[in-house]
Amino acid sequence: MFRLFKASLNTKSIPHAALQVVNLAAFGAATYALLTDPNATIAEFGLDAAVHLISYFGLSDPASLACEVSASSANLIRLGAIYAGVTSGSTSAPDVANMIDTLVHGGNAIASFIKADSEPQAVEVAKKMS
Repeated sequence: MFRLFKASLNTKSIPHAALQVVNLAAFGAATYALLTDPNATIAEFGLDAAVHLISYFGLSDPASLACEVSASSANLIRLGAIYAGVTSGSTSAPDVANMIDTLVHGGNAIASFIKADSEPQAVEVAKKMS
């Protein structure tokens, strides 16, 4: 299992690698909260853990364009879920955790868009589509 994550670590971009480490830590925290907190729901913490895992692989070096776009979309969906949970008062996470999670998911979405935009693979796909 460790080999899967080690092989997927982005070695070409330090900011993307740092975000990958943050995503692994957030994945662990969400999974731990889901397993230990009786008030934690799968709808909130399960989605959060899944999105952090998708983001980790979306920021990896050999990720495909589809994986990067999926990671960006999942992060935007999670941002909407955080907003809905905070405004309705149905979230069981503390406000500070929601603020940090919002920053991480926003950073993930932006980093995935930048990564997808800067690769020559994206240019080749765009040329084929036009």
